[in-house]
Amino acid sequence: MARFQFVRHLHRTAPLSRTWTEFYLRQSRSILKGIAIFYAGAAACGTVGYFGGKWYVDQWQPMCSSWSLYSKCLGRLGVYLQETGDDANAEMSIIYCLKAIGQDEGIEQPEDESNPRLFKLLTADQLNDHKSDEFKSRYLDLVMRLALIKGENGDFENSWKLCQYSINLPMDKGSRHLKSQMLRLASKLDLQKGEVQPAEFYLLDAVRFNEYYEDGVRFVQHGSLTLSKDSNVPNELFHSLLDLGVVYTKEKQYTKALEIFLNLLQVTEHDKPEGFVEANRSLLKNYVGEILYSQGLTNQAIEWCRDSFKEARINSKFDPFSATITKQSLQNLVKLYEKIGDDDLKNQAQQELDKCVIPVKVNRDWALLEKMLS
Repeated sequence: MARFQFVRHLHRTAPLSRTWTEFYLRQSRSILKGIAIFYAGAAACGTVGYFGGKWYVDQWQPMCSSWSLYSKCLGRLGVYLQETGDDANAEMSIIYCLKAIGQDEGIEQPEDESNPRLFKLLTADQLNDHKSDEFKSRYLDLVMRLALIKGENGDFENSWKLCQYSINLPMDKGSRHLKSQMLRLASKLDLQKGEVQPAEFYLLDAVRFNEYYEDGVRFVQHGSLTLSKDSNVPNELFHSLLDLGVVYTKEKQYTKALEIFLNLLQVTEHDKPEGFVEANRSLLKNYVGEILYSQGLTNQAIEWCRDSFKEARINSKFDPFSATITKQSLQNLVKLYEKIGDDDLKNQAQQELDKCVIPVKVNRDWALLEKMLS
């Protein structure tokens, strides 16, 4: 029987030349250096991106230094999305941030996949229990932002709950700008329910809140709603007075409303508040025209509504707020020209109205404002 013998043949590998070895090592070092540079660059970009994003968002809303990195990132993302108009995703980011903060504080959060928007807020006692002023203020800021988002999204019931939570805690905690917005939001939500008098009281509180906390605000006398000619007019104070004038119009207190609107036109003629939208002056003029018409002063009403139309039309092709005021002014002019029997001017105004198109664009303040004025 043939027998197979397995023989292992070992071949000695010839040593590489010194030149080839040096070349190989040089290439290896280059590759390793490239990999090291890549990861160093990625780390640098990540670091710059994180701290750059942190600096950018902190201009709007700083985060509490004691929160976890996870909570801070969610909070910053929510603020960024809100400020850039993405309310749907901003809402979820802020909710997850508040959930994470609550869990870090020992609060068991509901886990309902069918309704991920459910969460528990810190109670007033929990918020005051050994929490720093920074923690309280930053936490309240996120709650107030969420209230605004829910109001914009039409979730008025939960917006109201968050709004009341913020207002009922000390007014010196949190952003003054957001606190003032909460008072105005509470007023608008009351108007949604047809509760005009409570809406008025919230706006009066907003006016006095801004008078107390903002520098350079001067009224003609204590308790007055008429600003001095040399008064500073912060944006929030302007809108608080504007909304109050609208409420007085709904209450048919036309004299009070007219005084507020004319005063706002006077103080913003030359010195406008930071971030002032010029179309607000057109809106004020349209309101004045409507009040004059209600008092039977038709010719004067036509002049005010015509001025409102001319000013608002300038930016109406690009700005939905200006376009909406343009449309309202034209609607008023059609009625006014019909009232005086001028068919030619009525037809001209109607033709302009038919051509008026409101551009499709996210407008953060108009959703509730339109409902409030209807």
